[in-house]
Amino acid sequence: MANLDRIEELKEGKLDELIEALAGFSAREWIISRAKELEATSARVWGPALIFKRLWEELGLGGLVSRALDATSIQSDFEEAAFAMVLNRLCDPMSKPAMTEWMRDVYRPE
Repeated sequence: MANLDRIEELKEGKLDELIEALAGFSAREWIISRAKELEATSARVWGPALIFKRLWEELGLGGLVSRALDATSIQSDFEEAAFAMVLNRLCDPMSKPAMTEWMRDVYRPE
């Protein structure tokens, strides 16, 4: 039980004080007040990479790239490079030199 005092006093701003005092007992309000203090400084888009990774695996595209290069003496990870280039073409097409900058901002989920 709580005494809300007189209606005239509540109209003078005391209601806000009462609400703030009661919010201290609410876990939900505590979370909301703390969330207001958060600031997102960066974000990564994972959706396209996750979907494309699944398609890449189901279609066996990585294996195709690896088998095509088995007969060569190439030591680089061309499967990863091919994945990144195709993902770039699907999401944000750009030149190969510009793609290296793009790759720093894209996360490839494992």
